[in-house]
Amino acid sequence: NFTHSVNTTQVISARVVSPGVACYTIVNVTLEVLDSPQPVLPQDLDALEACDTNNSGNAVFDLTQMEAAILANETNPSDFSLAYYESQADADAQTNPITVEQAYTSAGMNQTIYVVVTGNNGCTAQTQFELVVNPLPVITPPSALELCDYNNPGDEQEAFDLTQATLEITGGDSSMQVTYYASQNDADTGSNPLSSPYTNTVNNETIYVRVEDQDTGCFVSQGFSLTLVVNPLPSPQVPVTPLEVCDVDNDGFAEFDLDAQTPTIENGELNVAISYHITQSNGEYGVNPIDTTQPYGLSSANTQTLYVRAENTQTGCYVVEVLQLEVVGTPEIGFLEDLYVCDDDYNGFAVF
Repeated sequence: NFTHSVNTTQVISARVVSPGVACYTIVNVTLEVLDSPQPVLPQDLDALEACDTNNSGNAVFDLTQMEAAILANETNPSDFSLAYYESQADADAQTNPITVEQAYTSAGMNQTIYVVVTGNNGCTAQTQFELVVNPLPVITPPSALELCDYNNPGDEQEAFDLTQATLEITGGDSSMQVTYYASQNDADTGSNPLSSPYTNTVNNETIYVRVEDQDTGCFVSQGFSLTLVVNPLPSPQVPVTPLEVCDVDNDGFAEFDLDAQTPTIENGELNVAISYHITQSNGEYGVNPIDTTQPYGLSSANTQTLYVRAENTQTGCYVVEVLQLEVVGTPEIGFLEDLYVCDDDYNGFAVF
């Protein structure tokens, strides 16, 4: 074995002697060392990643996207060609190269691709990189967001906090970013996300959800939407004039049958619960209702204001209205003297 001792090219002389005679010939032999490719080592190459868009466990890759990274050490990358293989044995033998380099379907979620780099001088070297198929975000279809029509009742528009749906959608996974859109196309492209709070344009409006894994960039935008519902308020018919009861003893106090007023206030509206409260605060919070199974006596003389809460038992939407109670004094009659008349015809009857 002869070790080449000069950089790149070296000329050595060879003496050729014929056996049995003194004749010989001297020839020059040129030794040339060609540069081998210097591909980036496997441990320094990032994986080529794609999203499992059809949940099949594989994805389609353009293997040529790795070419620049593999040849990063070369001054003239155009002097080299790359071939890709599914196994180390194929790469060593340079057989069965991958022929659809720009549309290669992976074999599973993780796969090693073996690369043979060939220079214009015919020298070769090898490296390898990984294919990684990332799963799509797993999300929960959100329940409808519902609000009561408190702001300008009757217009069926309210400001929705869209982030209230985010926790349900992601299950608390903070690596998932949820955005909302007015159209499916915007959700697919990630364009024009809606800001929150968002005021609906129509009742029962459908907006579209895009969920993106911030670690992988994989996203879901098809098949998931969020419905915005504005529920109407109850419409109790609370008397606008005071509810009056006669004060038989004119002491300023009397008892009221509130339960008898409930059907009038409900006015046939379904799924509505009526309750009566001494303070507006109690009415707003729906606490400490008056017991209507018993007559209600005024807590102050002559008049008292009560607060009527009408709540829809299915949506929880409510209104609080004022009901005025008033005790009406009974006329007082003074002492009356008896009237007398003579019975002139003795029949027991007379005209007064």
